[in-house]
Amino acid sequence: MRGDGAEEEPNPCSALYLTSSSRPQSEATDEREVPSLRGGASEPSGSEPSGGGDVSVARDVSDLDVVRATQYGAFERCKELIESGFNVNQRDAENVTLLHWAAINNRRDLVKYYIGKGANVDAVGGDLQSTPLHWATRQGHLPMVILLMHHRADPAILDGE
Repeated sequence: MRGDGAEEEPNPCSALYLTSSSRPQSEATDEREVPSLRGGASEPSGSEPSGGGDVSVARDVSDLDVVRATQYGAFERCKELIESGFNVNQRDAENVTLLHWAAINNRRDLVKYYIGKGANVDAVGGDLQSTPLHWATRQGHLPMVILLMHHRADPAILDGE
């Protein structure tokens, strides 16, 4: 309920954080918010509806690179690319890892998968020299924070802010 007594309508679009090459971003933060794609296509196989994967993707994900597939929560596409030899700790043009992208987009299934494949939970990267734990915390993804802490993410690491 809002202060005026009227109920707020739920936001049908979940946040999706893309690279700066996709959309301008604030220089002072790691915010990359864009509405999630919606459409008639089914949910990517292997994704979790409550924070694990995108509810629906309005496009064929077979052409997505691993970073974009991670952002959209296309679990099977990510798995295909990792199994074909992509290094789970490889950094992208923004100097961040797949685990960063999975954490900020609240893709719990992908975080579990990447950690299982050897992802560094304390990798520091991005403009603010942040860890995936910082990114999840900044976005208020408490279950993600708990998951990362469960996998020994170090809360004592300081970011550049």
